[in-house]
Amino acid sequence: MNTYESAAPVSAAVSSSATEQNAKKFRRPRGHRAGLNIEKIVDAARALPQNQLSMQAVANSLGVDRKALNHYVHDRENLLSIVAAMEFTEAFEKLDIPDDADWRTVALAFAHSNAKGMLAAGLLSDYLRTGSNNAVPFLHASEMLLRSLTDAGLDLDTAIRSVAVINNACAAFTRDVVIARNSTAALRHELLEESLNDENRDIFPLLHEVAKLPILTTDDQQLDFAISVVLDGIEVLIDKHKAK
Repeated sequence: MNTYESAAPVSAAVSSSATEQNAKKFRRPRGHRAGLNIEKIVDAARALPQNQLSMQAVANSLGVDRKALNHYVHDRENLLSIVAAMEFTEAFEKLDIPDDADWRTVALAFAHSNAKGMLAAGLLSDYLRTGSNNAVPFLHASEMLLRSLTDAGLDLDTAIRSVAVINNACAAFTRDVVIARNSTAALRHELLEESLNDENRDIFPLLHEVAKLPILTTDDQQLDFAISVVLDGIEVLIDKHKAK
C-alpha cells in the first residue's frame, strides 16, 4: 500500500497542527512526483548511446532533476551496472544442448553465449556483476559447465580455473570488438602498415607478409579460434587428471 495515499483520510481527521507535524512522515518519496520508477530510468538509460550514459543524461532524457534518480539508482556506477546486466541477460542464450552433452560441447556453447552477452553489454561490460539477479541464466550455465568439467575428470579447483580462462578469452575478444566498433583510431593492421616501409622490409619480412593478409581478428572466426585454443588446453588437463 502507498503510505502517502493511505495517509490522506487519516490527516483529515486530526487537527491542523498535528497534520503539519506529521507532514514529513507522509511526504512523497523522491522521484515519485515525477512519475519515476526503475523501469522508466533503465529504459531511458538503454536508449542513450553507451558512451554518453550518465545520471545527468538520463535525467535530461526524462525531463527531471538528476537528484530525482537517486531514490532508485545510487550513483553512475550503479546505473551502468544495471544497464550492463540487462543488456547481457537479454543477449545471453540458454544453453540449448542435450543433458548428456560432452564437456567440450557445453564449454563451446557457454563461451559463445557469454561472448554474445558481453558484446551486448558493449562499453559497459566492465560493470557486469555476477551477483545481480539478472545473472541467473549465466549462473545456471556456469553450474552446467562446472558439472561437465568435473564429470570429465577435473577436480573443482581446476574446473573453476578453467571456467575463468574461458571467461577471460571471451572478455579479451569482446573488448577488441567493442574498441574496434567505437574507436575512430586506426585498426591494428592499419597501424602495422603505417609502421612498415621498404627500408625495413628485410628486417621485418614476416610482418610485411602479415600486413598484406586480409585477416581480421575481431570476427567470429577469431572467437572460435580463441575458444578452441583454450579448450585444447583444458583437454590436456583432463587427460593428465585421468592418468593419475
